[in-house]
Amino acid sequence: MVFSSLTYLLLFMPIVVGFTFVSKRVSWKNTVLLIASILFYGWGEPLWVYALIGLTFLVWLCAAGVHNAQSTFWKKVCLALAIVLPMGVLVYVKYAGFLLSPLLGLFGITIPQVRMPLGISFFTFQIITYAVDVYRDDQLYQKSPLKLLLYVSCFPQLVAGPIVCYKDISEEIDNRTTTLDDFVAGMKRFICGLGKKVLLANVCGQVVEAVIANQSMYGMSVAGSWYMAILYSLQIYFDFSGYSDMAIGLGRIFGFHYAENFNYPYMSTGISEFWRRWHISLGTFFREYVYIPLGGNRKGTLRQIFNLLVVWSLTGLWHGANLNFVLWGLYYFVLIVLERFVFHRILKVLPGFVKGILTYGLVLIGWVIFYFTDSAQMSCYLAALFGIGGSVPFHTQELWMVVRQYSFLPVIAMVAAFPLKNLFSSTMQKCWKPLGTLWLLMVFVLSLVMIVGQSYNPFIYFRF
Repeated sequence: MVFSSLTYLLLFMPIVVGFTFVSKRVSWKNTVLLIASILFYGWGEPLWVYALIGLTFLVWLCAAGVHNAQSTFWKKVCLALAIVLPMGVLVYVKYAGFLLSPLLGLFGITIPQVRMPLGISFFTFQIITYAVDVYRDDQLYQKSPLKLLLYVSCFPQLVAGPIVCYKDISEEIDNRTTTLDDFVAGMKRFICGLGKKVLLANVCGQVVEAVIANQSMYGMSVAGSWYMAILYSLQIYFDFSGYSDMAIGLGRIFGFHYAENFNYPYMSTGISEFWRRWHISLGTFFREYVYIPLGGNRKGTLRQIFNLLVVWSLTGLWHGANLNFVLWGLYYFVLIVLERFVFHRILKVLPGFVKGILTYGLVLIGWVIFYFTDSAQMSCYLAALFGIGGSVPFHTQELWMVVRQYSFLPVIAMVAAFPLKNLFSSTMQKCWKPLGTLWLLMVFVLSLVMIVGQSYNPFIYFRF
């Protein structure tokens, strides 16, 4: 079940929200939300839902060991178990074939293929944050395994984030309110995210496929390769930020306040800034639970570069067990090292718009690496971006036909990727505010119409 499906929008969500608001006590609300979350995940993963429950209970036991241990040694042992158990499952399911198959294949050994369950990377990280937070602060220990299961399985952010650190919402599990104002604000945010996904991301995705098909048929061109990269950058942004908006809105409806996950990343004027604006919860996780524990930038330049290498290697692998994701992570490692230690003085004197264009161009190259899991296709598209590889034309007539056919909504998507409200004064924003509700209703209705007419199109980040 996905948020942009009629089953969810017209059946599941109204029932769960209705029962939540009818429930007077927080304990009742928690029960409703826990049952709904298990049903939500079990709908798509009828077997892995038991693994989710089992892993949560095992980590709860390990965290209880951390809480009750009388020595630092045993606290560390329990913490290590709490990390190794879920990570072991993640590594086997997601990475065993990628990491071990080439070696074991020499001996004729094959690793059984296991279908990767939805959201395993997200809920694994959330389980780990709970164990680490309890180790760091004993007051965060959760006595009830069911409340911990609610935190891990809470359906708004279960399968595609944002990654919610336990310490950020531990208080709201037992003490939160569900008011009409929260419902209205949450629904507005949810509808905005739905519109991003259905009206912008899905359309951009269709154009990406059309451009790639066109180039496969009529040959690569420089303009076509950059056009595809731009469209994919819009597709993945609106797809993932749309899901995050829906998750944040749903959390608000149920009384949880999730942190922002995107902050207009394509207006960045540097690669480091881009990653402070893109998938903020993932960056926060790696900073708080990997980079800083490794020493961060406190142990000299060489150690800082090593720590960055570890973080960006893991970031690439987190997105998938394929060579292109590893290269994508290392690509950003190189860019950040160059930005911080080589070109930082030059970058300081460049105008902001120049740095913005350079940053976006580098991000587009990164998205080409990210998109193509086939190394040959990736190489062809990267070469075509710069006109390398023989007689690569700047454009083809067939490409312009595709551009003219699909140009309207991608242009809107590009404009919508920037904070347009900042162009208007506060007075003008107040004048337009009464029209906001009508506009959102139109977005919701249009989204429903598009969902009826579209084929199934899951969120991109479901596969991570």
